[in-house]
Amino acid sequence: MNYTKVYTFLLCLIIFLVPSNLFLKFFESSAYVNGIFVDYLIPKLYLSDIPIILLLLTWGYKTLMAKKKPLAMAQLDSTTWGVIGLGVLLIIRQFFAPYPLAAIWYLLKLIEMIALGFFLVHHRQLLTKRPVLLSIVVTLIFQSFLAIYQYISHSALFGYWFLGEPNLSNPIGLARLTIGGIEKVLPYGTTAHPNILGGTLAIYFLILLKTLKKPKMLVVASFSLIGLLLTFSFSAWLTLILGMIFWILYKYVNLLYPMRYIFFLIAFFTPLAIKHLAVVYSDSPSMVRRAYLQEAAVNMYIDNPLFGIGLNNFTAKVEEYTATREIVRFIQPVHNIFFLWIAETGIAGAFLLIGVCILIIRKRNSLQLPLRTSRFLLFSAVPIMVLDHYLLTQQTGLLLLVFLIGFNQER
Repeated sequence: MNYTKVYTFLLCLIIFLVPSNLFLKFFESSAYVNGIFVDYLIPKLYLSDIPIILLLLTWGYKTLMAKKKPLAMAQLDSTTWGVIGLGVLLIIRQFFAPYPLAAIWYLLKLIEMIALGFFLVHHRQLLTKRPVLLSIVVTLIFQSFLAIYQYISHSALFGYWFLGEPNLSNPIGLARLTIGGIEKVLPYGTTAHPNILGGTLAIYFLILLKTLKKPKMLVVASFSLIGLLLTFSFSAWLTLILGMIFWILYKYVNLLYPMRYIFFLIAFFTPLAIKHLAVVYSDSPSMVRRAYLQEAAVNMYIDNPLFGIGLNNFTAKVEEYTATREIVRFIQPVHNIFFLWIAETGIAGAFLLIGVCILIIRKRNSLQLPLRTSRFLLFSAVPIMVLDHYLLTQQTGLLLLVFLIGFNQER
C-alpha cells in the first residue's frame, strides 16, 4: 500500500470538509438546561470525523506494522510525567461534570484533534504537496461561490444534506444585517454561522499566503476575499488584516518580537475593553452579553479554580454565574477561548497547556528545526480567539486550530 497517497487523499478530504456542518446527533434529551435546549451539549458525529478516523487508523496500522520499539517509561522526564498526570486528572474530572456525557464526548473530540495534530507534526512534508494546497484553494472557491449565491438569493443552493448547508429561506434565528434600509441574511456557506465561514476563509487564505511559493494559485484563491467580505465578520476581517501585516514582518522584515507583543496586548486588553464598552454602550445587547459571559467565566473559575466546571459544560452552568436573568435567553459559551478554557479546566488546564508547549519546544530542538518559524499564523488568529468561541466549541473551529498549528511549522 502506498501510504503517502492514502494520507494525502484523506488529508485533502479533511481540508475540504472542515467547513462542513453535516452531523448526526445523539442523546438529544440530555441537552436541556432548566427546560432550555442547548445545542452545544449534544454529542455529534460530523462528516469530517469519518476521514479523520480513517487517517488515524491507517497511521496506527502502519506504525504497528513497522514494529517500532515503544518508548520506555523510565525515559520520560519530569515535565512529561507532569503533563501525563494533569491529563489523567482532567480526564477523571469529566466524569463528575454537571453534564458528564457532554464533557466526555468533548474529551474524546479533543483526543481526536490532538492525534490529528500529532499526525501533521510527523508528516509535515505532506502540507506542502500540491494536492493538499489545491484542496485549500478548491475549498476557498467553493465556499465563496456558495456565500455569494446565498447573499444574493437569500436561499440555500443545495440544502442541509449537502455538507450541512443551512436553510436560509426562513430568516428566524439567522444572522442578519440591515444595509441601506434593506435587511440581508448573511451567508453561511456550509458552516454553522457567518463568523465561522469568515474565519475559515481568512485562515485558509493566510495558510496559502504563507505556504505557496508561486503566486498563481494565490491569485485564484483571492476570489475568496469576496465571500469573506460578505460575511461581515469583524473578527475574520481583523484576522486577515493582522495576518497580512504579520506576514510582511515575517517574510520581508524578519521581525518576530512585534508579533508576540501585539498578540499578548490584544489578548489582555480586549476583555477589559469589552467590559468598559458594555458600560458606555449599555443599550448594545451584543456588548452587554459579551461582558456578562466574561463575568460568568471569571466567577466560574473562582468557584472551581483547580479543575474548572468541566469540559463543554460552560453553557450548562452559565445562568448560575451571572447577575442578570437575560442571559437565560442567550445561553452561549463566553466569546473568548482563553476565558472559556480556564473556566472549564481551571489551573490544571492552564498548566497542562504550558507543559505541552514546553514539550513541543523541546521536540523542535531535538529535531534541530529552525527557531525562526511562521508563528504569524497563530498570532494572526488572536482576534477570533478573543472575540468568538468557535475555535474550541465547533468542529470547524477545532480543525482550524489544528491546521493553524500544523501549518505553523517550518519545513
